[in-house]
Amino acid sequence: KARSYAVEVVIGQEVESTEGHILGLWTPEMITPGMDAARTVAEIHRQGGIAVAAHPYAPHWWHRHGLCRGDTAVYDCVEYDAVEVANSTPLLFFANFRARAYWRANSVRLAALGGSDAHIPSVIGTSRTIFPGSSAQDLRAAIEARTVRGSGPTFNPFRTMSYARKVPTIRQRDRERKLREAERSITASCDACGSCAPQPGPAASTGPTTDA
Repeated sequence: KARSYAVEVVIGQEVESTEGHILGLWTPEMITPGMDAARTVAEIHRQGGIAVAAHPYAPHWWHRHGLCRGDTAVYDCVEYDAVEVANSTPLLFFANFRARAYWRANSVRLAALGGSDAHIPSVIGTSRTIFPGSSAQDLRAAIEARTVRGSGPTFNPFRTMSYARKVPTIRQRDRERKLREAERSITASCDACGSCAPQPGPAASTGPTTDA
């Protein structure tokens, strides 16, 4: 039986393409990882969803922690609907600045979104998408009209230290997820670095994880 909640939930997913992570909003069906960015975005659109370039311009050394991204050539050629200009992952201040600069140069075709990318509770809501209205339908209309605004994050050294302590757990969960996907023949690897591919090792737990 359906329940009534105080918030609306937009069904979405973060897809690991071979050219960086892509957010697919309003996508009820799982999208197979490992396709190139163009095919991934096309599949998001096939489902009637909105495609967002996730954490663009994140430093390449973040890739070994699972934060894979594309590059300007990909963002220029692929039909994204929006770009994430505010991401709360630590040490992405310069990356967020570059993402905002890219969006300003391409605002006629891209909306600007913010997302916490939260792996610890204290990060939730530190980056957000501001839009006119209050419903999921209002949010979608604002993204399509490019009237949304990405906001945040503020600098908080304690939050950064908490996140840093969580990185080993985040990496372990990412490895376990990739091993589960490999067992199901759902394998993805990012061309930017070899560390995104599943690595051999002991059998991983098949329990649920909270990483995105």
